[in-house]
Amino acid sequence: MFQHFILTRFNLRKKGWDETKSQSKVLTDSWMENRLKLFEQYCYSSIKSQTVKNFEWLVFFDTNTPEIYREKINELASKFSNFIPIYTDGMENFYPLRRGLITMIAFTKTSLKKYRINFQSNLLWQLTLLTDIRCR
Repeated sequence: MFQHFILTRFNLRKKGWDETKSQSKVLTDSWMENRLKLFEQYCYSSIKSQTVKNFEWLVFFDTNTPEIYREKINELASKFSNFIPIYTDGMENFYPLRRGLITMIAFTKTSLKKYRINFQSNLLWQLTLLTDIRCR
């Protein structure tokens, strides 16, 4: 049996990334509002409308995402169980987290659909803890 994942980076901080290609500032409230609007209108609606839903959509958000946007993200997650928001501390943590999560899921044959995940530090310990919880 295969497990399918869609990975999306939404607003992860990256050193040296301060503006878009069109010189607009990133990670501001107006940037977040516009990005969330576009995301909901195009990405979210398209993925949610897929007829075959045997996948998990891991969407990576920065841990610095303000609460007002987290509320909207949680609302989207409550309407579509395949949409799994994961909060991590910037791009620096995204790469090892991505590999660790998929490896963990593959080896434990589990799903992340029931969990809200916030990885900030001590990645290995948190992955181990999550694996232990899920295997019980």
